[in-house]
Amino acid sequence: MLNEVVIEGWFTGKAWHYAGDLLFRLSNYRDRQRPAKPQVEGREQPDYVTIRIPASGVPLALQKGALYRVHGFLQSREYKETLGDYIKSAHGLTSMLSVSDELRREITHNRAITEVVAERLIQVDKPSSGASTGNGRRAEAPEPADGAEATSRRVGRSTPPAREEAEAPVAA
Repeated sequence: MLNEVVIEGWFTGKAWHYAGDLLFRLSNYRDRQRPAKPQVEGREQPDYVTIRIPASGVPLALQKGALYRVHGFLQSREYKETLGDYIKSAHGLTSMLSVSDELRREITHNRAITEVVAERLIQVDKPSSGASTGNGRRAEAPEPADGAEATSRRVGRSTPPAREEAEAPVAA
């Protein structure tokens, strides 16, 4: 079965570690031929995707606002969320809830998350000053010429690249 993903997006600045892996969020604006998301305050809204880089011991310095291209595959995982964890991240009048600590731990809900497991990460463009095309969409970076701007690194547990695909480390 085919399970291969290539996606580009801007690093939102949100990153965390889970089970030794690095996870971070990219914002991605849809291609013009695809249905657009509704605009909010006159600006097109991006889709967000979580990227997971398996623990590999390779240090990685992501730059907020930089454009990255990720090659990898989709993975879903299930987990249980306690009522207490849900209430912590919920919006609204949660302070009006009265639930014992025991019930906050005991009541759980099965949740699922889908993420892209990165096998290759390429920094396509450095962070910009937030340039916009005028329609609320950030200016798209041109494709770099061979050997130019883009820096790339294999991540995770994949095999090393062939000689003609040798990759430079992502700039710090």
